[in-house]
Amino acid sequence: MSELDQIVSVTISANSTTPSRQGFGTPLLLSYHTRFAERYRTYASTAEMVSDGFTTYDEAYRMAAAAFSQDPTVEEVVVGRMPSAPAYSKVLTMTTAVEGQIVKATVLEPTTGTAVPLSYTIPAAQTLTQVATAFELLVEAVTGVDAASSVADITVTPAVAGRPVHIYGLQNCTIEENTADAAYDTELAALQLENDDWYFVTIDSASPANVADVAAWTLLNKKLFFVGTNSSGELAGTGTLGSALEALSNDRTVLIYAKNSHEYAGVAWAANGAAQTPGSITWAFKTLIGVTAQALTSTQRNFLEADNINHYQSVAGISITRQGVTAEGEFIDIRHGIDALEARIKEDVFALLANSSKVPFTASGLDLVASTILAAMRAFEGTVEAPGLIVADTSAVIMPDIADISTSDKAARRLTGVRFSGTLAGAIHYASIVGTLSV
Repeated sequence: MSELDQIVSVTISANSTTPSRQGFGTPLLLSYHTRFAERYRTYASTAEMVSDGFTTYDEAYRMAAAAFSQDPTVEEVVVGRMPSAPAYSKVLTMTTAVEGQIVKATVLEPTTGTAVPLSYTIPAAQTLTQVATAFELLVEAVTGVDAASSVADITVTPAVAGRPVHIYGLQNCTIEENTADAAYDTELAALQLENDDWYFVTIDSASPANVADVAAWTLLNKKLFFVGTNSSGELAGTGTLGSALEALSNDRTVLIYAKNSHEYAGVAWAANGAAQTPGSITWAFKTLIGVTAQALTSTQRNFLEADNINHYQSVAGISITRQGVTAEGEFIDIRHGIDALEARIKEDVFALLANSSKVPFTASGLDLVASTILAAMRAFEGTVEAPGLIVADTSAVIMPDIADISTSDKAARRLTGVRFSGTLAGAIHYASIVGTLSV
């Protein structure tokens, strides 16, 4: 002990404990593979995945490539591993037997990623069943693909379990995915126990059974589920994927129609928006790198939008996402921003309680809580240059009067009746302009 210590003793404690902050910019890519044994790994690039043995035709790699290709994009992704191979299955349906018409489709070889274009010119006097039988032989000849026809339908499955077959470039046929329930929701629950620092959920199946399960799970666990679909039924107004989720008022699932399933439009869109501050952008009008836009008729667009299915379309030469909504119809930026604000308020108030010797149940203690909440809200306020979730200077916190709090609540050290308010900034998605010109 120094002489100074004998005269003046100073002890400093660092009250710097901070709770972990939930990540609202990290996507989870859940797919079947055998590249590692753990339930998940975190990657900052596809090069890291290649080092772990992934190939460019692995679904997890395709999903990560879709994420990291965006500008802006996320710093990292969590790659999950399904413990067993889903029974991937898709159905091609022939739509014409007219002589001279050509049926076309491009199939990706599941074990090499090679694109194999198929074409069949319909001869005279054939039925839809005969067309399906003939085209099924072409599909069956693709390496790594099994196929079976029945009437006008061709069921397509992988010859090697765990590798979905991607089919695109369709002409005179339609496509649906009918992969059976593979318990993605069960694996999500197990993975969440080990690592919950992710917010966006994506999977490698878009079948109604698997989408319904994951949609229900994300609704319960306050995540956002992004899934791309190339269902011909959704485009024609006969699909049930979007309408079923809309009927359930599911505001945590985002569907996007994109014609090429292997490009993983849902993953690309999630990564593009996840890279930015929650609530600071509209998810409409975004260009997705590596995703093919499609031309839609007004009828097709109306069918999609009636079921709150987003789409990726070329408008005036620019490829953009539309409409930027969840299956319920809520705008994605509102759902994303509110979730992040809720988490930050919880974390900051908890940090206040944990880092204080105590927050007194007095007027001054209530002021501390109020200022903490207000500071969290103001972090989400925007400016003209940098829009936010909340309009600038509209955040307000209303605390109960200390004299009005019951003695039982005080005795239980329970603060209730705290309220806050603010104005959502929203975004302009449509403009109606009327002008007059005169001489």
